[in-house]
Amino acid sequence: GICVAGIPANGIGGICDDSNKCTIDQCVGDGKCVYTNVDCDDGDKCTIDSCDQVSGCVHEIIPNCCGNGICEVGDEQACPKDCFAELSTFFSGPMAGEMAGNMFDLKALNDVLITGVDIHTRDLGGGTITIKVYTRKGTYSQHEFSSDSWSLHFTTTTISKGQMELTTLVPFQDPILLRASHSLGFFITATTNCFLSIDGTYEGALHMSNKDLEIYVGTANLYEFNGYAPGY
Repeated sequence: GICVAGIPANGIGGICDDSNKCTIDQCVGDGKCVYTNVDCDDGDKCTIDSCDQVSGCVHEIIPNCCGNGICEVGDEQACPKDCFAELSTFFSGPMAGEMAGNMFDLKALNDVLITGVDIHTRDLGGGTITIKVYTRKGTYSQHEFSSDSWSLHFTTTTISKGQMELTTLVPFQDPILLRASHSLGFFITATTNCFLSIDGTYEGALHMSNKDLEIYVGTANLYEFNGYAPGY
């Protein structure tokens, strides 16, 4: 039959219904049915996307793909995010400027094994950056200008992904065990002002948490212990 433009014709049993869940059924102005393929791309690199005429979009998980959400052999080191929970801070918000790192405090609500960190850089991506991670028992507060009470836990060189992309660092060779009710000062720094800082509420405020861990607002810092601005 002839469909009428403007009148719903793509419902089940409608005149343009081809009983195919892989098409979008429409009626155009000249009274003809038009069938457009459904876009099944879910934007996930760890799935193979296809379409079944009866059930619709199908997303098949690719084995041994970092990010598929399955903890497979070797993923504890090669892809810890598939084996351990992640806790993310704000990825966007009022930009505070360019600094060489952040100091902040963590508090464990349960025993936590910290296997690594990701960072947010300010550039357009593609540049080589060197990252260091320092830790100290307790809090970073009052220890912003001296490395004496800090331990250098991790150093790596990587390629920046740029703004609005996570730059993923390789996992720590020695994961950090933080016992329940204990706090840890964290200092992530780079040899250049490559960090993009986001305004927090105020220094020491609870920023993000889950059932196991709390992250508190800290400071935006110069490299390595040469000054800071509070509230990031």
